[in-house]
Amino acid sequence: MWLQNRLRAVGIRPISNVVDVTNYVMMELGQPLHAFDYDKLKNHHIIVRRAEEGRKLSPWTM
Repeated sequence: MWLQNRLRAVGIRPISNVVDVTNYVMMELGQPLHAFDYDKLKNHHIIVRRAEEGRKLSPWTM
């Protein structure tokens, strides 16, 4: 419950244990963090790229 309350305090809706922990770490460290289900990843790899020119972040990611 304390974790859910901390997330709500910064405007993040609690979702599940794994998602909540990664969101908490992201907020504490100020660094993006995400957990993935390896078995559901296409080709079992993740592609990270820079945003396209002019691309804006949604309010959810701020």
